[in-house]
Amino acid sequence: MIKRDTIFKYIKDKYKVSPEYLFLKSPDCALFRNKTNNKWFGIMMHVEKRKLGINEDGSIDIINLKGDPEFNSILRSQEHIMAAYHMNKKHWISVLLNYDFPVNELFEMIDWSYKLSTKKK
Repeated sequence: MIKRDTIFKYIKDKYKVSPEYLFLKSPDCALFRNKTNNKWFGIMMHVEKRKLGINEDGSIDIINLKGDPEFNSILRSQEHIMAAYHMNKKHWISVLLNYDFPVNELFEMIDWSYKLSTKKK
């Protein structure tokens, strides 16, 4: 299980970005913006499992990340990755964090999302 603090630290250390909490109804929803252009590259949420189509009680931490639409369709075939919750399902994916998921793979996905959110010159 990947902890929220591990992700927060990685993003802070690598990109000098701290989480923003913008949603009054979801105070634990953490948004990450690219400092060069204010575009979102990640959103961490605590979501009811049933809202994600998981037939279990309780809730789960997820992170939504931007990705290439063709690559996202491949990623969604992996366990614990699905079409993004509450985002454009073509351009975003959700990674379920309460399960075993390789932290290095997640960090690569965060890096890719950050790169995609960077303004093209």
